[in-house]
Amino acid sequence: MRAAFFLSVIAARLACAESLNKSTDASEQISGVSFGSPPQPVVAYFGFDGPDLLIPPFMNATNGANVSRNFPKNDSEYMYTSFTDDPVLGEQKVVVNGFELQNFSFEEYNPKYAYADHIEVGLCLVDHEYSSAYGISTIDSLKSSGYIKSRSFALFHNTSAPEFEANQVLFSAIDHGKYDGPLVKHKHYSYYSSDAYWKHPTLVMDGIAGYNFSLSGQVYAQITENTWWLPQEYNDQLNAYFEDRYGFNLTNVSCSIMDSTEYISFYFSGVEYRVLDSAFFYTSHENGTTTCVFSGVLKYYNTDTYQVSRKLFDHHYLVVDYDNEEIAIAQAATKSKPQTIEEMSTGIPSATPAKYYSYSSLERKTVILSDSQFYYTTTAHPTYSMYTGQRLGWSATESFYSSQTSSSTPSDSVTSAKPTASSTASNSTKASSSSKGAGTSKTAGALTFVGLLSAMIMF
Repeated sequence: MRAAFFLSVIAARLACAESLNKSTDASEQISGVSFGSPPQPVVAYFGFDGPDLLIPPFMNATNGANVSRNFPKNDSEYMYTSFTDDPVLGEQKVVVNGFELQNFSFEEYNPKYAYADHIEVGLCLVDHEYSSAYGISTIDSLKSSGYIKSRSFALFHNTSAPEFEANQVLFSAIDHGKYDGPLVKHKHYSYYSSDAYWKHPTLVMDGIAGYNFSLSGQVYAQITENTWWLPQEYNDQLNAYFEDRYGFNLTNVSCSIMDSTEYISFYFSGVEYRVLDSAFFYTSHENGTTTCVFSGVLKYYNTDTYQVSRKLFDHHYLVVDYDNEEIAIAQAATKSKPQTIEEMSTGIPSATPAKYYSYSSLERKTVILSDSQFYYTTTAHPTYSMYTGQRLGWSATESFYSSQTSSSTPSDSVTSAKPTASSTASNSTKASSSSKGAGTSKTAGALTFVGLLSAMIMF
């Protein structure tokens, strides 16, 4: 009798799992989230503020209706993991891009979204090594359920869509109709991707350049939702730039900056990506007063990993493959093109390595202090002047797309610790409104990646 009961339970679970797996194919998915019983399309935002879902008590459907969720039994918690055989939300389902989630984690409250009326879908991973507070990332949930072949995604930011519907995402698939020009591949540094809670897409950044200045200094840069956390040398240079160009510094911002068409260039492995000056700030409305604030960290911290906002890539197609440790970036398509979706399983298809992709490798150095052993890492990378990297990216003032290098050839000599200072800007690569001229060039003081661990490494 007992055996028959267990068999019936197992059969029921298998039948349930089989029905759940009958969902959208990865190459046929459409970006979006449905919720409820039965599920209906709701407003959802895909971003880098976490690894899991944020499901508020009340949310807006895409047709304007109101949707509410069930309240978990234990309302003293804020993070829950819902399993197929023990659903926290009862009959209510969560469907992401056509995939009905089986085992997944969600938050019901986040201070950043205290008054949220939409679902947040996190594109990061959980760092289980350092954090036990978070359960299952949405991407891991999709892969463990067999919906996708790799923990990867492609992000297209639709600049003409409403704010919370602008990011369109495909999981473990790429739409070749969403970008123009080459899809350039960079290395993702998993080891340096953690912020102690979750893991972000992480690149090596070579330097920045703007009106009459350039600064070189390699650092690891995690892609976050809206945070700029840069080395002190970078903050000092940006502060001087905004004072010289606009008459205010990073702590006393004029909202006129939000109308600026100037941009600053960021360089990754010899490739230039441009971001509007206004992307460093956000508008705050409080007590009837509107102010503009620098969305970055100005306090100095001794760290080997920094952060850039995903706004840097708002006008690009961003593809991340956590499993194969690749990040590819292309100019976002400016005109509608036929959809051409290809699954990702063993890397990012059709991506070509960045100019200095092969040099972006880590080398471990060991330091012996008394009876203790520490280590730090450096990158082997050719030195090149800012303004002379390959131009690949959107410009606020230029209607054309170009991919070129300047007449000055970057040095191909490898320097493992200290890249040389950036040389004078070349007029052959300047944009018309930015008027990049012969400005100052600097090399950041801390050019080696010092990865001094929090604990000693013993033999």
